[in-house]
Amino acid sequence: MDLLLLLVIFVASILCFLIFRCLEAIRNGVKRVNYGLGNKPPEATGSWPIIGHLHLLAGSQVPHKLLGSMADKFGSIFTIKLGVHRVLVVSNSEMAKECLATNDRVFASRQKAMAIELMGYNYANFGLGPYGPYWHQIRRIVVLELASRHRLQMLEHIRVSEVKSSIIDIYRTWFQKAIRRIVDLFGAFVPSDAIPWLRWLDLGGYEKKMKKTAIEMDVVINGWLEDHKKKKNSTSPLQVDESSNRPVFMAAVLSRVKEEVKEELYGFSTDDIVKASCLV
Repeated sequence: MDLLLLLVIFVASILCFLIFRCLEAIRNGVKRVNYGLGNKPPEATGSWPIIGHLHLLAGSQVPHKLLGSMADKFGSIFTIKLGVHRVLVVSNSEMAKECLATNDRVFASRQKAMAIELMGYNYANFGLGPYGPYWHQIRRIVVLELASRHRLQMLEHIRVSEVKSSIIDIYRTWFQKAIRRIVDLFGAFVPSDAIPWLRWLDLGGYEKKMKKTAIEMDVVINGWLEDHKKKKNSTSPLQVDESSNRPVFMAAVLSRVKEEVKEELYGFSTDDIVKASCLV
């Protein structure tokens, strides 16, 4: 029965793909009639049904060499398909400037990925989440409380010692393995990111690993947050570092988010926004 179910799903996927390609061809035909030929960059040949060009990236050639050889063949701007996603490839400085400087807002957002969902507090992590009003507001809060020139100068004399002591403490207790694992998982290729309907199969066991890692990280980060909330409720409105009499970053972000982030918190809880922002 399991084999039969998989066969039915596979056949249905093929049919859906063929229907999608037919509809896409019809849309492209309409676009050519309305706007003329040459309006879209060429798509590289070698695309397979469903997976697109993913099989090329699975070869022995490293990705930048592969894309370079494809640019020699298809030109300095072309597209490839990574599963259901169409990706634009540019390979000269003028086009890179157009994408990353002149029209940077068009390309500023980020593709959804299971790692960001499961280990980034469901896209509340502004460093990896989509570009938009929420990203702007949280980024502004973080810059004001941590990365502004005034704040950098104010914390300069304690930064080195604090970083050293924190790294030693984290390394000895818990983060040594978890941080290594989260970096590996954020950089891993997850099949369902390219082909979403494969997620239920959890190929490679990535979803299970990410959920486990997210829980391990949250235990520590949530513990810090709860400590700050208890101190805030029992002492002054804004906690300070005892050695310098200056506000603590996590407590400062918590206060600012409560005061400034409206719009029903963009669908995120206050705690998740603070934890995700501090995790960055």
